[in-house]
Amino acid sequence: MPEQYETENREAKEASPEIIARFFGSIEDDELKKGLTYWSPGNLSKIKERFAQIENTEEEIQQLIQMLKNYKLPETRLPLCNDREPFKDLSNATIRESIRVALAYPEKEGRLTDSIREVLNIQPEIPENYLVVEAHLDTTRMDIPLREEAIKLGFETDNFEKIEPPHYRDHYTMRFNIPVGLKERYEELKELMKNRVRDLSYLIQENPETEGYIEAEVYGSKYIADYEYKPISRKGVEDFPFDSKTLINMGLPSTDQEARVKNIDLHSHKAADIHVKTPSGVLGEKYPEAESKPMQILRKKLMAMGFYEVITEAGNKIYTGQFLDIEEARYVFNVLDQYFQKYGGSTQMYIEPCPLFWRKKIRDKNETKLAEIPPVVKLNTSERQKMNHQKNK
Repeated sequence: MPEQYETENREAKEASPEIIARFFGSIEDDELKKGLTYWSPGNLSKIKERFAQIENTEEEIQQLIQMLKNYKLPETRLPLCNDREPFKDLSNATIRESIRVALAYPEKEGRLTDSIREVLNIQPEIPENYLVVEAHLDTTRMDIPLREEAIKLGFETDNFEKIEPPHYRDHYTMRFNIPVGLKERYEELKELMKNRVRDLSYLIQENPETEGYIEAEVYGSKYIADYEYKPISRKGVEDFPFDSKTLINMGLPSTDQEARVKNIDLHSHKAADIHVKTPSGVLGEKYPEAESKPMQILRKKLMAMGFYEVITEAGNKIYTGQFLDIEEARYVFNVLDQYFQKYGGSTQMYIEPCPLFWRKKIRDKNETKLAEIPPVVKLNTSERQKMNHQKNK
């Protein structure tokens, strides 16, 4: 464990039973006790200060829960989000568990977790180099009981203004940012994610009212390319490195019959995806040329090559390519990275390897099909040859 955490280990262990016994009712909560040791000294002091002097535990719990039920997202946060009161309709038990998780996992981020920490006035320090462990659920519909179970498992609302396939309307994410060097913690949280994906997939499979899929991704911050934004020029648009023939839509099968016809394993899934982030007109004050003619053409070229458009509630337009082959994904990422460094047009691009993917099985008449997923692509033959030529230089 890094020195900055070791220095406060003793204080954390002393503070933990007090916090747990008075606030969460279980002095045997090893998950919380261990998690507290990963907070920075400054945040750990705030946690102790916030909880150590509680006189009436249940009254304090109810006050904090009510504060969160009344909480509204700041106007500057997620400008396209219509649900500005994320805790309003949640049960007290679910909010209580969300508070516990926000303390037990300083590496965790999400709409609920971030809001809880804002109310508690504690914020984790963002490490310079980190590993991301995350899982996403895209589903058609989440009734209230299922939604509460997903949140208790650690998945938080993460909706979009636009996404593919468009009939998926409810979206949930579990994400951890783990400082590089904390190998044991990384393995622990990766295993936690795997187990929670299993538990959530069971709940989705057993619920007859919803369909969807879950993807898990693990990657390092070194695979995130940040760019100082500059609007792309006409010259940049003209020099875009790919065209509409670069990528082939694989049309992955959803039934056994389709798998036999296409000669593709029914359970094939993407190996990695690339996300290209561009600001939209919603963020016009910060990016006044976000919807200029060259920027619009750039977006069309990204979609023409086989990426699809996602509009986030934060006001970004993201262009996503899901690749069957991770080597091909890295090749496209590197070419686009050089392009954006030279010409601009993007604020960020990242590549996410996907080791785990689950699709709900749906009974349809006389056959079983798997839930629909976004398009998965591969390089055409000539582009693949170009990639191999570069690799062999």
